[in-house]
Parts: sequence; C-alpha cells; structure tokens
Amino acid sequence: MSTPQKKHLRCTIPLENQFVKREEKGINICFTGPRPNQLHGYKEPARPLYSQIADFASKVILQCVERNPGSIFISGGAQGFDQLAFWAVEKAKKARPDLGIANILYIPFESQPSFWSPTGMFGQSEYRRMKRFADTVRFISPNPHPDDRRAVARALFERNHAMVKDSNLVIALLAGRSRDWENSSGGTAECVRYARSQGCPVLAIEYRPDADESKFKTKILPFAQADINQLKIS
Repeated sequence: MSTPQKKHLRCTIPLENQFVKREEKGINICFTGPRPNQLHGYKEPARPLYSQIADFASKVILQCVERNPGSIFISGGAQGFDQLAFWAVEKAKKARPDLGIANILYIPFESQPSFWSPTGMFGQSEYRRMKRFADTVRFISPNPHPDDRRAVARALFERNHAMVKDSNLVIALLAGRSRDWENSSGGTAECVRYARSQGCPVLAIEYRPDADESKFKTKILPFAQADINQLKIS
C-alpha cells in the first residue's frame, strides 16, 4: 500500500493558541505513547480511565484537523495509547465527517498480535476490529522470530521511525517512564527523541496515571521549539 505523501508544514505547533496553521490539503500526524503497564493495566475496570485519555486525545485531534482539513492520522496499532489514539481519530471522524480525516495503521510486523491475549481489552479481537475500521493498513517489517527480542525491538523502532518520517507532527502521550523521555530506554521516549532529531515537532500530553481518579488531569506540554507558547485544553 502506498505511503501517505508528507506535506510541508509552514508553522509548527502552537503559536497564538493554534496547533498548526491552516493547510488547504491537510497534514500528516502520528502518535506515540506507552503500553498499558505504564497506564492502567489490561483489566476491564480500567476502561473508563482509558476512555478519558481517548476523549482528551480526540479533542486534540479535532483542534488539529479543524485547522487542517483532510489530515491523515497514523497510529502504530500497539496495545495502550496507540489503540486509544486510533479510536480517538475514529471518534473525530464521526463527529466531523466533513473534515476528510483519514485513519491509517502502521503495523511493525504482521504477527504482532500473536503475543497478545485472544480477547479482552487491547487483545487480538480488538486489534482485528481496529484493522477493519482503518482506511489503510501498512506493515513495515517482515515477521521477526518470536524468541529474538532484539529483532522484535528493532522492528518496533523501525515502525516508529517510519511514522515520524511520514509525518509533520507527532502527538506523544508521556506517562510512567516515558515522562523522562530524554533518558528512558522505552519506545515512546525513543520515538520522541527520534522525531526531534529529524526536526519533526512533538506535541506532548503529560499524563500521571498513578494519581487518584479525583486528581486525574492531562495537559499539553509542547516542546519542539523554544518559542512555543504552552497550550492547555480543558
């Protein structure tokens, strides 16, 4: 399947309370974020908390696409924020079908879900449903040997790099160890560092899942350029 064409972004993230300046043909935006073990786990009672993350992401997505109709959103299909971001895009598509949103999956390798539970939250059944809803599914690497952890990790990094290379903006959920994105060895932190090394702006959402539900807060911490004004979304 074809790679989405990367469009030139004249103004990156929020200046004057805008994520990006309006583009006639949209832009490409990808996501990165932690797995469930850095968030609220895999158990069904956590679903309302995950819904809050997805709802917040959907607000961010709509703010982006309202200024850039026809934008393409790329997610990696992994358990955790990748899948939450995918469904957040789907919610935005339903809310504003007039904006021409495209929802694309970049899967690291075809056998990725073989490591997951067959059913339940973030399981294989939800993965198959996500693939059915996707406008395009792209597999980045051949299947690594399941016992070769280095090959699996390399394929995950290659998927992240492919998403960044095809994007004008990265939306990153920073939670758990990924909040220390400058030093963490995790995939989210590596993706953020890679995006910055490639000159791709990063819009970070800092999230602290260890807080009590009454203290559940998310906020935008953009940090791609020194002159970016902080933007908060209620």
